[in-house]
Amino acid sequence: MAPEVVLSSRYNHKSEVYSFGLILWEMLSHERPYEGFHSTEDFERRVCRAGVRPHVNEAWCPLLQDLLRSTFDQDFTSRPDFELIVDDLQTLVAGVSFNPASAFS
Repeated sequence: MAPEVVLSSRYNHKSEVYSFGLILWEMLSHERPYEGFHSTEDFERRVCRAGVRPHVNEAWCPLLQDLLRSTFDQDFTSRPDFELIVDDLQTLVAGVSFNPASAFS
């Protein structure tokens, strides 16, 4: 859940961008975000107020790193629109070279 939603602050559709970013991060990292946070108060203090975010792996391509970080922006108005996210994801997919012969080697 986006920090602004947890805090019952003003928010808009970009709160969903934060949630999408977390799901994408989970799929890539095979981890749970904020694992080890012990309570709702802990989450509120660290994520909502202090701006703690999941670690973005430096081994991931720079476009993906930038995309994830932008979806986690503390200021929800600065998060990208889904149209930009789709464009970035299409660029990432287009840049992937898949060789079926080497898929299982």
